[in-house]
Amino acid sequence: MIEREVTYTRKLNGDIIAFCNPGMDWSPVSKEMAIVHINFGIYQYYVNLPYKGKVKIMVLSKSEDEYLGTDPEETDYNVLEDLPDCF
Repeated sequence: MIEREVTYTRKLNGDIIAFCNPGMDWSPVSKEMAIVHINFGIYQYYVNLPYKGKVKIMVLSKSEDEYLGTDPEETDYNVLEDLPDCF
């Protein structure tokens, strides 16, 4: 599986709606496409944390809604929220 590092996110009302990594030909990628990529094993997205290394981004759900977040077994909270905004 091909890995893609996420260095920026686009947010709307607290929801991650896109991933970015400036200079990469795939950037930006929408939330909907990232969910398809992850669910079908096409790409694995991750955040590289200085104190932890690669942290996998997963498709998580609350109620019936799917959202993107970092692996709860690897982080105490969704570190995607801390990434700078991409445009």
